[in-house]
Order: sequence, then structure tokens, then C-alpha cells
Amino acid sequence: WKEEKILAAPQPGTDFNFGSSVDGIVHFCSGGTFTLSTTSTNSITGTWSPAINNTTTTTYTFTPATGQCATPTTLTITVNSGIKPTFTLPTSLCNGSTPPTLSTTSNNGITGTWSPSTISNTSSGTYIFTPTPVAGQCYLNDTIQIKINDLPIIYAHGTNPTCSSLCNGNATVDVVGGTTPYTYSWSNGATTEDISGLQNGVYVVTVTDAHACSATSSVLLNGITANTGPKTSS
Repeated sequence: WKEEKILAAPQPGTDFNFGSSVDGIVHFCSGGTFTLSTTSTNSITGTWSPAINNTTTTTYTFTPATGQCATPTTLTITVNSGIKPTFTLPTSLCNGSTPPTLSTTSNNGITGTWSPSTISNTSSGTYIFTPTPVAGQCYLNDTIQIKINDLPIIYAHGTNPTCSSLCNGNATVDVVGGTTPYTYSWSNGATTEDISGLQNGVYVVTVTDAHACSATSSVLLNGITANTGPKTSS
């Protein structure tokens, strides 16, 4: 924060009313830094009380040093709370997925810049939004952390039907990585890890983990057609 100096101007023997501003400065953002000069613009020296509070609106009293025929005066400094920008962003993404764009205007209309300016889809990171300074406004930085979740690694395999005309094949899927629990979706409509009663064909399975990260694998079942032998004619 920039440190500002406020100059008081009490008149000897007269109460001085600061009105709505002193050198144009009466409003500060919470946490900002300012000082109150102990010498007025017309060279009256004195002290301020209470101690400066940069988080709460406070009325300060300037007491001139003795022997100057000057009267005390007061100044109220308004401390404004910071406005935090709001964004609609995910807290996690699946590795390799398409990341959202970091908007330079928040949901509540605050403009600024991001560092870094784009979201990585391969490594977790911290993204800081710094508002563009606007006179008379107290904007806060915003920090967002986005975690990149690993995808599950899957392998579908099975047992062929004993022949092409039978439906006694089966298939299953092995899963490692990702985050449990998993859900399963087979191309034949099954939703279990293992499926059975299968005929020849390709069976595709998609496994989705607790973070909605998914992977797909397939298995080909190909039972051998039975040989009925050569046909003869009489």
C-alpha cells in the first residue's frame, strides 16, 4: 500500500472543521498505510489520538502543543473493507482435460490480471488474480488453487465363448490409479466390473473415478465356429 500523509490545519484560537476531506484523503482501504502529520499547514504542532487504526473507521483528535493559542480539532478517517473478486472456476481437473479460460473480469465486475495467465491441465497450480487499481475502490487479490487428478488406468480382457453360437463368454476390467470408488459402463449396458453370458463381439468399457476422471478400454471376444465336417450327397 502507498503511505499517505494527512496535513491538519487548525487555526489559532479557532476550532477547525476538516469537513469531508483533508488534502483529498479521508477514505482508506482496510490494511492500507497512512500517517497523520504532527505539524499543520499553518505550522501548529501537536499530537493525534488515539493511535492509528487501519482496519476500523476512527475519529482522531489533534491536540495542539501548549503555548500556541490553538484549539483541538478532529478528523474521521473512513476505512473501507476490501471487495473480493468472485469467479466460477473448478477446484480440480482431470489430467489432460480441456482447462477453462481465466477471465480478466470477475463475476462481480472487477477487472485485473492473472498470474500465471493460463491453467495447466497436467500439473496442480496456484493462480493469483490482481485487480486493476481504481480510485476510491478497495479491491482484494484472489488466489485459486486447482488440483490435477490422475486418470484411472484400465485394461479390459475376457474369455471367448466356446463357439460362435454360444453366449458363454465373459469379460472384466482391471483398474489402477485414479480415485475410488469407480463406476463401470459397458457397451452392452452392463454397469458391473465383470460381465458374463457374452457372445462374439467387441465390448467397450468406460471406468469413471470419484473425481469424474474416466478411461476407456475394449476387449474382442471371438469364439471358434464349430466344424461340422464335409457334407456328402447320396
